[in-house]
Amino acid sequence: MAAFRKNTGFSGPLYTDTTLEVHRALGFKKSIGSLFGFKTVAETLKATGAGILPKGIQGAPTQQGGALVAGPGDSLLYIYRSREAGDHPPVEEMLDAVREDVRGDDDAGGPE
Repeated sequence: MAAFRKNTGFSGPLYTDTTLEVHRALGFKKSIGSLFGFKTVAETLKATGAGILPKGIQGAPTQQGGALVAGPGDSLLYIYRSREAGDHPPVEEMLDAVREDVRGDDDAGGPE
């Protein structure tokens, strides 16, 4: 995690699950095939063209992740499962999930 912090400058809390139980429970992918898709090649070329060069592989290269937007309590507002390396969730979809939840909270008539 030290390398991640150095490369990104992120100083917030980080959590890891070396058993991959959460990864499996969320249905995230782990396969050699996820490394060789068209999107992976296209995203690699795009990043390289923009001057973003790989800083080495950390962890299992076959392990694909995704994105979660968690709401209050045990609510899951959004989940995106990456299909291959370089497959990232549309940010606007994640923001829409948050906006929808906030609008729903506003409609609940709770205290402000």
